[in-house]
Amino acid sequence: MRSAMADRHIPGAAMAVTQNDQVILLKGYGFSDVQAGVHVDPARTLFRVASISKPFIWLSVLQLRDRGLLELDRDINDYLDFQIPDTYPGQPVTLRHLLTHTAGFEDVNIGASVRSETEREPLEETVRRMQPRRVSAPGVRSAYSNYGTALAGLIVQRVSQQPLTEYLAEHVYAPAGMYRSTMIQPPPSAIDGELATGYTLAGRTLESRPFEHMNLYPNGAMSTTAADMARFAITQMQHESNPWALSADSRTEMHTRQFAMLPQGAGLTHGFVQSLWNGHKAIGHGGDLATFQAQFLMFPESRIGLFIAFNSDHTGDAATRIIAEFAKRYLAPTGNALFSDEPLTNGTDNFSGTFVPSRRNHSTLEKLFWPMTTGLQVRHTSQTDLLLEFQGTQRRYQRVATGVYMPAADELGRSDRLGALLAQRSPDGDGTQLFFSQIGFFMFQAPNRSEALPLHRSLLTIVIGALLAGAVLGLVGALTSRGSPTTRASSLAATLAAVTALAFLPLLGNRFTPELVYGVDDTLRLVLTLPLVSTAIMIGALVLLAVSWRGGPSRPGAAGVAFTLIGLATLLWQLQVWNLLGHAGVPA
Repeated sequence: MRSAMADRHIPGAAMAVTQNDQVILLKGYGFSDVQAGVHVDPARTLFRVASISKPFIWLSVLQLRDRGLLELDRDINDYLDFQIPDTYPGQPVTLRHLLTHTAGFEDVNIGASVRSETEREPLEETVRRMQPRRVSAPGVRSAYSNYGTALAGLIVQRVSQQPLTEYLAEHVYAPAGMYRSTMIQPPPSAIDGELATGYTLAGRTLESRPFEHMNLYPNGAMSTTAADMARFAITQMQHESNPWALSADSRTEMHTRQFAMLPQGAGLTHGFVQSLWNGHKAIGHGGDLATFQAQFLMFPESRIGLFIAFNSDHTGDAATRIIAEFAKRYLAPTGNALFSDEPLTNGTDNFSGTFVPSRRNHSTLEKLFWPMTTGLQVRHTSQTDLLLEFQGTQRRYQRVATGVYMPAADELGRSDRLGALLAQRSPDGDGTQLFFSQIGFFMFQAPNRSEALPLHRSLLTIVIGALLAGAVLGLVGALTSRGSPTTRASSLAATLAAVTALAFLPLLGNRFTPELVYGVDDTLRLVLTLPLVSTAIMIGALVLLAVSWRGGPSRPGAAGVAFTLIGLATLLWQLQVWNLLGHAGVPA
């Protein structure tokens, strides 16, 4: 832990290890507040655990199912006062789909958070406003969905007739003795604990960030301590103790696979995600929020629980490496590299190029975010070796069977969070689907040809070159033209249109950041109109060029118009593909 913190400049951390009903380790490291010199107290320092909040929502759903108030296979519209569209007639979204991230929703994040408590809106308003499109039939494949968890949280709130934060406090946290855990933002003083300050790294300098207030909060607003998570692990691992009065079926469902896209890969329980460490099956969940990261794991066979939390967002693979080393030291290797020894059905070795995650957006301007940040690039370096590029890191894999590739020997330890790569022909026979055996909540598929990032990178080079040429030639044409004022105006208009389009690119890049979670601000709205302004100017340039044609237009000026037209037309097509043209991709 200390080595990882030093390598990554992590200010503070907390860790808990449990087995059976015993806390084996409960320890704080570093500082919860660097400036004030406050050390992490594992019993009193609260960490925001982001998506580790989700299992507590699923536990609430199962509680209400056991009380006869919810049915997992019933259309969720029966529990709402608004409608999830009937996009796939006869295939409604159910709570079982929400529990396993198989509802088929696109991913939506813009406007999910606000900067102050006064800006926060009621959960029902957020869920209505942010309703995503249904982009695949339910129950077919996993595509991790924050929205789906928030929708389930709203259903818990409506059916229980209690605010969700109160329901969790009374029926989930208190029975397990988790008295310093809350979904209230920020944690109230009654919790009797101190929330750690969250940090990010700017160069080599730690910078604190303000509290992120989540509108879509059931998916990640929980704050807790290492001590409370130790209690949660113990109550989960003790079969004879059941503080939540869950039925035997519900407890089994929380710990066993309920859905998986492949037998060989990780699956989803009703509450947790499966993973393999040194060949041992684990269930748990990770959490990643601006300035906080955490991991929670349980090994059911050995009844071991493990919780790690950091008050920073630049931890890299620190938690993964700690978990991997822990498993290697305390859990004897089993030789299991996959979740099943079954041969891979429809496995294929015929794949390469760019692949995009099933968890992505289709209809708003964040569509481009997912292939850029979570896209997978695959290249065969030999008949048996692959070179993968994923999230900015290259990894080498080696073939062990048709469609099955394991991390190369020197990759062990670096690729623990990904596991094996599994390649399978799509059920419809069109293309290939890729899976990492450790990632159970999304897969990868080839994008539409119009959405291939290599194509767009090449086109962007053409766009920039054409617009630069158009700007220069237009200016030269205006300065050297001996024709009419109309001829010079045409050349200047081409230059202005090119410069406006060129200015758009860096301005968009500066605003296209994770800050979009707070919504689209007025500056970005203005930036998104620049291509339309450039188009209007370009139309004017073409009209002026047509008017001046008989009088002998300036050759450099005419060339400037032509180059600008080529560059702008190509850019407009690209922006249309990525929902970045005007305000068409700005969500409500």
